[in-house]
Amino acid sequence: MWWTRQRSPDPLTRDLEAAIGADHVAGGASARLLYSRDASIISGGRAGAVCLPDSTEQVAACIRIARAHGRSFVPRGAGTGLAGGAVPSDGSVVISTTRMDRILEVDVDRRIAWVEPGVINLELTRYLAGTGLHFAPDPSSQS
Repeated sequence: MWWTRQRSPDPLTRDLEAAIGADHVAGGASARLLYSRDASIISGGRAGAVCLPDSTEQVAACIRIARAHGRSFVPRGAGTGLAGGAVPSDGSVVISTTRMDRILEVDVDRRIAWVEPGVINLELTRYLAGTGLHFAPDPSSQS
């Protein structure tokens, strides 16, 4: 992974790694710093741990463990928000949804798409090519 992998002495990170796998948790200082900001100018605290789940079951496990350790959690998408919604307070568990990027189903007749939160608008637009449909909102995730 892009962060340094070391056995964590931190009980929170150890419990998260045991529950969802070490490759789904970034507990190192550089990852915690990176995930402590979004595109806003709002500053907050330092993330306590960063989870990168790829299923709703893993998200639920992260929330249970955060709660068991008395920590809050902050959901995070691509980090492009300008309102500070992904900025954690000190020690919060950041749950990044970027790996949850599957298009589950599209019902063209009813004009409904079921997608996971990490789907980028451009991928949905490409998937819909030829159907006459597109996803109009573009909060900056087309590329």
